[in-house]
Amino acid sequence: MALVIPPSEPDAATRIQELWYQDGNVVLLCGNRSFCVHRGVLSSHSSVFRDMFAVPQPDPTSDHIEGCPAVHLLDNSVHLTYLLHALYGRSDELPEHPEHLPEFLGTAAGIISLAHKYDIPSLLKETISRVRRVYPSSFAQLLLIEKENPFIHHARRHGALISIITVARRICPSDLDHILPFAFYLCCQLGADLLVDGVTLPDGCTERLAPEDLKRCITGKERLLEAHQETTLFPLMDTVPSSCLTQTTGCAVERDEHLEDLKTSMMFCRADALYVDRDGWIDQRLITSDLCIPCKQQMKADYTRMRSSVWSQLSTIFDLESNEG
Repeated sequence: MALVIPPSEPDAATRIQELWYQDGNVVLLCGNRSFCVHRGVLSSHSSVFRDMFAVPQPDPTSDHIEGCPAVHLLDNSVHLTYLLHALYGRSDELPEHPEHLPEFLGTAAGIISLAHKYDIPSLLKETISRVRRVYPSSFAQLLLIEKENPFIHHARRHGALISIITVARRICPSDLDHILPFAFYLCCQLGADLLVDGVTLPDGCTERLAPEDLKRCITGKERLLEAHQETTLFPLMDTVPSSCLTQTTGCAVERDEHLEDLKTSMMFCRADALYVDRDGWIDQRLITSDLCIPCKQQMKADYTRMRSSVWSQLSTIFDLESNEG
């Protein structure tokens, strides 16, 4: 593959100072940014760059900047900045704290996209691994994550997850596919404006779901509303366990009262079937309830079991099973 060296105006590009090495031997021009880096660093990580640099250029004197050949790349310049920072280890480009999730997701999507394009397997694997630490691929992992941070999966933090879905589709198949069921689940909690118009990332780009994935969210939301009712109602409608201490109508009457309260609440307006208890509704009812301890324990166990059941259905809910290997 030959270096892409079209006519240009190199002086118009802004030098990224922390990625402009005085001993660099190649200048990358991308959008309105320029980087003076090392062929050896790029070649050692990327087979694409290695092959690119191995091809002799027709005119070695053309389009040089400060004695270095200039290579024009048709990529997102912000994404290339993320990639080069990661390759040079200049900073941690992937903050996972919930307050920084939009930046985390935008950065991760940019690195994954270019690491795949330029065949940088170690960086691709590490970045996908970091994403999977935040977005689980199993119910057991979901429980571990929410135990450490109960609020990390609030939907308002995850609009930029659209960019992860987009890049996962672009590089499919990959290990990123494992988080797609939960990613679509979280997207179903977003407002209609974000789903239709897309999300503006910290780099200024707008990412939108592909039409078929937007359809998945719309139809999946309807299915999640149904699953939500089952997850919430079943623990209350299930029979009183044999371990019940009252063995009379006491606990049954209490369950009926909770059920009536639930029917008049706004819970069923949400498609948040995995997080029925996000606002502590069940815990609060159990604390103030006259249910006996075995009945309370049974309700909590039923609730967890129903959440697990919803999780196991996510691939079907979003018609993703045909995409799984």
